[in-house]
Amino acid sequence: LVSAVAAGGGAKGRILYLQDGVDGLRPPQYGYTGDWIKRLNDTGYAVTTLEPARISSGRYDLADVNLIVIGYPATLSSSALQLVTSSRKPVLNAEPRLVQALGLGLNVDPQQPARDAPGPSIEVAGQVSPVTGALKGETALAAGSLHRMPIVASGAVLATVTEGGQKRAVWSASGTSMYFGFYASNAGQNHNATYWALFDRAVLWLLGRDPTPVAIPGT
Repeated sequence: LVSAVAAGGGAKGRILYLQDGVDGLRPPQYGYTGDWIKRLNDTGYAVTTLEPARISSGRYDLADVNLIVIGYPATLSSSALQLVTSSRKPVLNAEPRLVQALGLGLNVDPQQPARDAPGPSIEVAGQVSPVTGALKGETALAAGSLHRMPIVASGAVLATVTEGGQKRAVWSASGTSMYFGFYASNAGQNHNATYWALFDRAVLWLLGRDPTPVAIPGT
């Protein structure tokens, strides 16, 4: 078996990050979620980045991985999906085409699973959660616009966007997996401080840690 995680470092935890074309991401060419990699590194995690095809054989050892992060876009074969789900590791997923396979819900439009509802904000659900804290209502998360990809969530809905007069989930959690369906790296300059606070808290929650020490601006 081949270890998917580099040895050494990572006092806060080891994270496997999967995304199509990840080997070619170089600042400022971050794509959609490439700046997640920088954020995870900057906040003290040991991050290994892999093209999803690298785990398609199902022969990677994920024993030392604490969290699997699936960026956008990410194409996982059936064997890669089986490896991820059978590992029982928590998953932070940005890829709407994988929500059903990961038990996170269904696509609003199965013929167009990555349907975009662009905008600069999300509507944080009213209930208090360890991740969102006291934050609620319409919340701006970007200097410009975000790609917001709604789903029909099967778990707890943390945030929505309004599409066609209906509220659709763009952030939800089910079991130990989370759908985080809003992003637009834009050379690493688009996401604001509130976005990163929510992202950091989501990661901590998935790792089974208290997210509240990460302050959310404006709350």
